[in-house]
Amino acid sequence: MPSIKEIRNNIFDELSPKLGVEESTALIFILLEFVLKKEKVFLLANPEVEIAPDELIFLENAVVRLINHEPIQYILEEAVFLGRRFYVNPSVLIPRPETEELVLLALKNCKGGERILDIGSGSGVIGISLALEIEASQVYCLDNDAASLQVAKRNSMNHKVQIQLIHSDFLNEIPEINHFDIIVSNPPYIAESEKSLMQKNVLNYEPRKALFVPDNNPLVFYSRIAALRKKLLSPKGKIFVEINEAFGLQIEEIFYEAGSLHVQIFKDINGKDRLVYARF
Repeated sequence: MPSIKEIRNNIFDELSPKLGVEESTALIFILLEFVLKKEKVFLLANPEVEIAPDELIFLENAVVRLINHEPIQYILEEAVFLGRRFYVNPSVLIPRPETEELVLLALKNCKGGERILDIGSGSGVIGISLALEIEASQVYCLDNDAASLQVAKRNSMNHKVQIQLIHSDFLNEIPEINHFDIIVSNPPYIAESEKSLMQKNVLNYEPRKALFVPDNNPLVFYSRIAALRKKLLSPKGKIFVEINEAFGLQIEEIFYEAGSLHVQIFKDINGKDRLVYARF
């Protein structure tokens, strides 16, 4: 049976021509840590440990998928979000660091006991993270895709937290819910014309319905949230959304026109306008 060292070298030789040295090295350790259930320190200190046949088969298949630019998160069926592991599959987006910032911003403005609506919840990482962090909160996760809601349900069970799942087409239906203290959303916000700028691992594998909006109506989700604000949001309620950096001022105006007393745009870790907080 091959050793950790041999497998590392073999995988590197296969991946590096396609993905480069730095990315290939990082992916190798992610794969080995996942398969062997050992940390990187162990892998480096014990290069002669042998790889079992079933582990080798998994690694070989994973390498083929990585060469085809499939995201490592879909291969492993897990993604880390705010230090927690969540189940993911191609029916949901892979959580991004920017969305972690959205959750952290919401947490800074919570006191406990809030009633929260996560619109376009996907895998449920936003709503579940808030439910885990905010004492006595009631979290509702809304999505128009049944497969996504099944992923959110699985994640809620894995993390032993209760959330309410709502299957609804938010753009075309008025959900039979109301009186939320907080609305949080990471809706689709990439314009169709921006597809050419997307990397293959995103464009070819992640669900397009969760990524893209029409060029002629790129703010459709924010306009809909604003339009339903009086029905969904309690007095003095708050809205937290992730946005396309190109539309911060327009989204700010949408919420002011909807009656917001204060709207603030926040930059992400890369210095781009990425989050909007509206207080009513």
